[in-house]
Amino acid sequence: MKKAISIFLAVCLTCIFGGSVFAVDTTLDASSPSGGTLISVVVGPTYEISVPASMTITFGDTAPQTLTITAISLNIPSTENVTVAVSTSTGSFSLLNGTNSISYDVSKDQNDTQAVTSGDTVATFTTSSATTSNIYVTIPTANWPVSPANGTYSQPLIFTLAYSGTTTP
Repeated sequence: MKKAISIFLAVCLTCIFGGSVFAVDTTLDASSPSGGTLISVVVGPTYEISVPASMTITFGDTAPQTLTITAISLNIPSTENVTVAVSTSTGSFSLLNGTNSISYDVSKDQNDTQAVTSGDTVATFTTSSATTSNIYVTIPTANWPVSPANGTYSQPLIFTLAYSGTTTP
C-alpha cells in the first residue's frame, strides 16, 4: 500500500511540476517546419542612491551644512519606494576625538525644526518624486567647546537604504 501511495504521489508531482522540469525541445521536420523557443528575461527592481563621502565643518560655524542625497537610478515599480535612514555607530550625533566630543544636530530643514534622531528616515524616493533630498547638519553655538582638544573630531554618519517592494533587488 505504501508503495502504491508513493508512486501515486510521484506521478502527481511530475504532473504538477513536470512542465518546468521536463520541458521538451521542439523538433522541426517536413511536417512541422516551424517552432519556437521561449526566451525570458527577469528584471528585478534596482536602485542606486548617492551620498556625500565626507563633510568638513569649520570650527565655530553654526550655519546649517547641506548634505544632498541623490537618487541616481530608480528602476522600481511606481507603487514602491526606496527610503534612506541615518544613524551612527554610537546612536548619537557626536563628532569624536578620543574621549572628547562635539554634538551636532541633523534635520530635514535648515531651521532645525524637523530634527531627526539616529535611525530615522530622512528621504523617500519613488519613480515620480524628486531625485534629490537634502538634510542639514548643524552644530549649535552651545555645543562648540570653549577650549577644545587639538585634533580631528569625526564619526561616520551611516546611511541605510530600505526598499518597500516585495521583490528583492
